[in-house]
Amino acid sequence: MLALNDLKFPGNDSAGMRDSSFMRPFRAGIIFLDLLNVKYVIVPLEDIQNDDNVFVNYGLPDRKYLLNLLDHTKYLSRVNTGSQQIVVYENSDYRPLVYMTSKPESIYQLVPYETVDFKQLSSTLYEINLEDLNQPAFLNFSDAYNPDWTLYLNGNPL
Repeated sequence: MLALNDLKFPGNDSAGMRDSSFMRPFRAGIIFLDLLNVKYVIVPLEDIQNDDNVFVNYGLPDRKYLLNLLDHTKYLSRVNTGSQQIVVYENSDYRPLVYMTSKPESIYQLVPYETVDFKQLSSTLYEINLEDLNQPAFLNFSDAYNPDWTLYLNGNPL
């Protein structure tokens, strides 16, 4: 198991670096973005003139620090957007919206997964087709939890 203190990033010993909520996905086992189904990370401009420096507001020393960190994150690669003002990274390891695992996942351990056939019928309704299941499995849905979710089996609520 990966311990949070074992993770090393360029400059993470910097006195100017606070433990910000923005940085936790990169520190928490490196797989947080995958589990949240995040395919792209977009780094905006540094807006010092308007006193709206998003990087400092999120506990980072500056934009350069974040770009250096993302450049050294093995599962992220820069996308050529033709602009130097906005930088985009693609997460090659992101998980699909719906998938199955043989055991529960956590932010500290990736579990091998299988893709699941599904259709998004509306913004709130998905049809998931699970065939040939011969053992118990965990169905993972990479979306924000809502207590009003209802799971149906053959049209009947469970």
